[in-house]
Amino acid sequence: MIQRKYNLNLCLAVALGAILLTLVLGALQKRFGVFDGADALAIQMAKSLRAFYPLTFGMRGITELGDEMGVMIVICIVFWLGHTTEMVTFLLMLLFGNVINTHIKDFFELSRPQAQEISWLAKADGYGYPSGHSMTGMLYSWLIYAFVQKYWFFCLLAALVMAVSRIYLGVHYFSDTIGGLLCGFGIVVAGTGIYGHVRDLTSLRETVGRSTALKIALSLALSMIYLAVSWGQPGAFRYAGFLAGFFIVYPMLGFRWRSRNPVFTIIVVIVGLVVLLSVRIGLGIALPKTHLTNYCRYVLLGAILAFSPFLFVKLRLLKRIEEEEQDSSQE
Repeated sequence: MIQRKYNLNLCLAVALGAILLTLVLGALQKRFGVFDGADALAIQMAKSLRAFYPLTFGMRGITELGDEMGVMIVICIVFWLGHTTEMVTFLLMLLFGNVINTHIKDFFELSRPQAQEISWLAKADGYGYPSGHSMTGMLYSWLIYAFVQKYWFFCLLAALVMAVSRIYLGVHYFSDTIGGLLCGFGIVVAGTGIYGHVRDLTSLRETVGRSTALKIALSLALSMIYLAVSWGQPGAFRYAGFLAGFFIVYPMLGFRWRSRNPVFTIIVVIVGLVVLLSVRIGLGIALPKTHLTNYCRYVLLGAILAFSPFLFVKLRLLKRIEEEEQDSSQE
């Protein structure tokens, strides 16, 4: 995880500046079409690149990492590998970042590329500016940098490749991706600054750690805050429920873990994803589609994900870090 503590006020100022710049560029595009020339050029380049057909498969695979299912798989894998801090920070930045992104989309109501301009090679809905996938790509860049701790320029390639895939597939203009990257940059800077300061609040974390009631109350408060800021957006109740379920259970674990070996890692990922998908699909079929049932369904999904490491440790598929340290000391 990123260990350096950044100036919180500076981080928030830079993040606010990035979001404001996203708004300014959106206003200029809507009022004056300042990116029309660049958008048209990018579309022509995308059309020419489509002559190399195998590239389409790669671009579709890349863009699927920005879809809900792709992001969920990445979150689960990072969590099961024991990188809990990275996973939790990424999850919170992603969910609250999507709220900001969607509000900006609804404010400007800028359309996606039209059929007469370029054909769509992927499904997409909603307005175009700013690109949500491009924002998610920036968060992926942060996640990669959190692990390698260097080569930040190369980590940014994840965001750029995600943005290019959206233009190539015909579902976003160049201007949409620029807005998405800026929005993502703002979320990353704010999230990194806030994390550094929350991490150092040792007394607060110890107080929360001793009180089960306080853990539950804070989890529900986080869920309600998310629901309030995302009210009216698709998925608001689902993701608010997921936050509640996950953060009610996760603090109760009280241990850290890691994979035993690559084979067990593969087993954990396959079994874990099958269980989560089965619960999600099964409850989706069994329960009526209302806000309340969506909330409850994702509360259960979040709780299952948070509790799964305990079961995997009991099945000897994951290993407590404490056990590994004991083994090393015995040797």
